[in-house]
Amino acid sequence: MNRKAPRIFVLVWAIVCLLRAQDRSSLLEQAVAALRDHRPEDAISALKVLLNSSPDDDKALTLMGTALATEGKSEAAADTFKQALRVHPLYGPALKGLAATEMNLQQYDAAKTHFEELLKVAPDDPVGNAGLGDIAFLRSNFADAVQYFERSGSRYRNDPRLLLEYAKANVALNQPLKAAHALTALRDDADGALHFEAGTLLASIKHYDSAARQFELALPTYPDQYAAGFNLVLARVKQQKYREAIDAGQKLVANGQKKAELYNVLAEAYEKTGDTKQAYDALRTATQLEPSDEANYVDLVTLCIEHKNYDLAAEIAGIGLARIPASQRLHLEFGVVLAMKAQLEQASNEFEAAAKLAPARSLPHVALALVFMQMNRPEDAVQLLRKRVRQFPDDYLALWFLGEALNRSGVGPGAPGQKEAVAALEHSVQLDPDISQSQELLGKLLARDDRFDAAVLHLERAIALDPNNVAATYQLAQVYSRKGDTSRAKELFAKVSKMKADDRANFTNGGLQQILRADPSM
Repeated sequence: MNRKAPRIFVLVWAIVCLLRAQDRSSLLEQAVAALRDHRPEDAISALKVLLNSSPDDDKALTLMGTALATEGKSEAAADTFKQALRVHPLYGPALKGLAATEMNLQQYDAAKTHFEELLKVAPDDPVGNAGLGDIAFLRSNFADAVQYFERSGSRYRNDPRLLLEYAKANVALNQPLKAAHALTALRDDADGALHFEAGTLLASIKHYDSAARQFELALPTYPDQYAAGFNLVLARVKQQKYREAIDAGQKLVANGQKKAELYNVLAEAYEKTGDTKQAYDALRTATQLEPSDEANYVDLVTLCIEHKNYDLAAEIAGIGLARIPASQRLHLEFGVVLAMKAQLEQASNEFEAAAKLAPARSLPHVALALVFMQMNRPEDAVQLLRKRVRQFPDDYLALWFLGEALNRSGVGPGAPGQKEAVAALEHSVQLDPDISQSQELLGKLLARDDRFDAAVLHLERAIALDPNNVAATYQLAQVYSRKGDTSRAKELFAKVSKMKADDRANFTNGGLQQILRADPSM
């Protein structure tokens, strides 16, 4: 018997094991290289050889799962990652691969479980934290999403989709500055759809300059070229970069994108640059493209009013009403035009028609009351506005002009009407403290009751809101004079020495334009 045989056998076995180890290492390297070069089929071929001899090789199984996932075979990939985890339950690469594959399969509960298992062994893992941030965002758990994304380090910033989710989550948490800052990291070569979403998000938080850049980046690849271009025009207008808005809009028109909403926005840009004729023409084109859209007629009539072209305004309002007879906004605008032309009876008819069409809206009722005042029917105005305030106690416009109507009806200090007017105005300025005229009128009536300190507060507020409010300046000068502060009174009187402070000749016209500007729907 040869005693050297066992030693030779051991040596041979050691050599075989070494060769197998070298073969395993070589095959793994081949697979890794193939995956790196985007050749998943070559990786799969190499890994099949290895797994035939070593079916429980956790690294080879994980690489196989990765290759299958790369080929879009998500179900098979998930099964392979699970097989690797049965061999090595806390193997990080397998947990990452499985969770990512489950995300692709929209198996979010399972993915969450496996990302959490990953973080138990590697709390700072970027993939695990970013994955949990993604899931939290999809479930509207925005605070958790932000925390997980930030724990992932640069992982979310390097993924345009996750970066956009991070920004959206911050907007939802009322952190617009964080969102806007984050989106500065969005790569220029990101998908056009992501740039469009980013632009829309930035516009929603009024970061129009950044929004415009995102819409510009979206334009080359975004499927809806008009949507990207139109939003770019809007953002430029909001930035008050009207020339740039016009350039962007004209490119759309040149490309055949002739839509009413585009011409409407272009009209605003033209008007802001002083090109009123182009503004008129753009709005006329908009009415021709969308003859049933009241907004274009309303905007065109408003433009005419701004330039005191009342005859053209009346003509356009008439055309609009012929096409849209049930438009309360056009009846209201037509009434304003007629009032400007001193055709008060016809104006009151239009305001009454508007009020019937939209009984809940304040403007038609207030406008009708204004016309009543101009027609020397202040009591009718008071009754109309009292009824309105009983129905809508928090209608700041009705309260404001009820105070005005009572004042114009001739009430005096201490009279019930005077007290009612002050109470109405106090409630009005409480509801909306940013209107110079209502603050001025309240200050005037308080001064009439010798409530000088309160009057000063409201008159100073009126002047702060509108430094050109001559009536408020004059009233404030009178109050300081009556308080004995002659120096301050003299200073204020000097500002209005060449003006008639209490001139109400244009009361109706000015009041109508003021309330139209105050209406958010106009």
